[in-house]
Amino acid sequence: MREYFAKKMGMGRYPDKTIAEVFSNDRRYFDQILYKNAKFRAEYAKALEQWIKTQEENGVSHGHIDLNRILLAIEITGEDKVISLFKKLIEVLNAEWPDKKLPEDIDYKATLDGKYNGLEGYGPQLKRIQTFWERLAIPTVW
Repeated sequence: MREYFAKKMGMGRYPDKTIAEVFSNDRRYFDQILYKNAKFRAEYAKALEQWIKTQEENGVSHGHIDLNRILLAIEITGEDKVISLFKKLIEVLNAEWPDKKLPEDIDYKATLDGKYNGLEGYGPQLKRIQTFWERLAIPTVW
């Protein structure tokens, strides 16, 4: 997948930018092209299918493949940007549940695997965090 994301878009609004740059800087546009452009979607699906096949051949479970989709998205987007987005999410969640605030210094990595060690009792907030990671992950299309 890294090779796929390193390629130039070659079309649309950002023909000279890499797919990774579009994914990171204009995710809404990336998703729009992915779902509306059959050629782009087919190329993406082929690269994703090969990436998943390689992961499975290396003994990676389906649950870890989902985690790897998130980790790849973090790599593409940039850790600093993801940390900033995650901190904003925590601020919003704490404003929404003022009497059940999440720790402000929570490390995003502690929430990636969905186990939330030490965060028991924060059900609604943790569901929103999980949705955040699912949305950030590289998309699945077939």
